[in-house]
Amino acid sequence: MMNLEGSQNLIKTPDFTTAPKLEALIMKGCTKLVDFHPSIGMLKSLKLLNLRDCKSLRSLPTIIGMESLETLILSGCSSLVRFPEIDGKMERLKTLDLSGCYRVENLSENLQQAKFLEELDLSETAIAEPPSFIFQIKNLKVLSFNGRKGPSYKLLPNLPSLFKEIFHVIFLVYPLCGLLILVVTISSAYLHLLLDSRSSEILYCQIATCALLVK
Repeated sequence: MMNLEGSQNLIKTPDFTTAPKLEALIMKGCTKLVDFHPSIGMLKSLKLLNLRDCKSLRSLPTIIGMESLETLILSGCSSLVRFPEIDGKMERLKTLDLSGCYRVENLSENLQQAKFLEELDLSETAIAEPPSFIFQIKNLKVLSFNGRKGPSYKLLPNLPSLFKEIFHVIFLVYPLCGLLILVVTISSAYLHLLLDSRSSEILYCQIATCALLVK
């Protein structure tokens, strides 16, 4: 494990070619870190990459293919403008946290190749609505999404058809900013719907055919 947490003066990561068996890299709170050495993609044994609150980080390598990676934490990377392409070998990825990446507007469709992805946090990003391919990831259990301005109204009619592709959603986090109607139709799924204080403005709420609803 390499723990560089809180290294305030670190601007660029070192060359990782000398640490090919590194399994965990923690750089949480390296607030001046700007970018990564491209050798990060060569860490075939890396399981954990924690970059939480690296507020100056602008980019990651164009393509990341760390085949053993299980957890990727980018929450609070407020300067990150683009999420990299995912190499198809990243099949072990289970947790991806992009919360607070205010400038990230979209995800690569290659993310659907991360077939064992269980937790995906897109809250407080510039993503207007969850990409439809996310709902094709069969192992997804936790989806957090609200966007900086809340989900768009046009997303709601699509929810029923999107959820036909996913059967194990535990948490669906939607601060429903400005929405007056909420309709959720979902079958064979475990749904935990979290509404914030602004949800009191909803005039009509219908939740149908959901046998395992937790309120």
